[in-house]
Amino acid sequence: MSAPGYRSKQIPIRGADFGAQYSLTVHEFGPTEGETCYIQASLHADELPGMLVVHHLVKMLDDAEGQNAIKKRIQIVPYANPIGLSQLLLGKHVGRFNFNSGVNFNRKYIDMTSKIIKAKTLEGRLKKEDIAHNTALIRSALSAELEEMKKDPCIKTEEALKLELLSMACTCIVGFRGLYLYARRSFVYSTEWSI
Repeated sequence: MSAPGYRSKQIPIRGADFGAQYSLTVHEFGPTEGETCYIQASLHADELPGMLVVHHLVKMLDDAEGQNAIKKRIQIVPYANPIGLSQLLLGKHVGRFNFNSGVNFNRKYIDMTSKIIKAKTLEGRLKKEDIAHNTALIRSALSAELEEMKKDPCIKTEEALKLELLSMACTCIVGFRGLYLYARRSFVYSTEWSI
């Protein structure tokens, strides 16, 4: 993955769980800023088809990056649940529920809407006819609140993971219908997003 626009990073997952360290791998293609397509796979870590599709998609995007065919920023988290990936029980992979809490990894996300409303971050600032302005304000408020929540010194690892995933997802502008074909057709070769 040596194309000039390709970047990879590790985001450490903080938390109060002792004896374990986790991180999210993030692959990025295209410009470093601007409109972003965010793709994540395997939040239920024992569901491997998404991880397989993303593995092939990263290779395709790497080829496209080498041809300067990627016009917008693309962020990919190939496995969104390193905690679940590490969970084995009697030799069997069990990545849907957190062993420590019993909570399904795809449930019990923080209600960010109520947090923003309580903080009165948007009060009097939204404009009736300006969707782009409102979207930018809401994303900014979400990002600020998530960053504040990440500072909690007693945060549990599962919660820290969810905050990191939400932080990346709240900045994207693209919704999906079908990962493989839609991503190939709309994000790699076109100059406009298809929403």
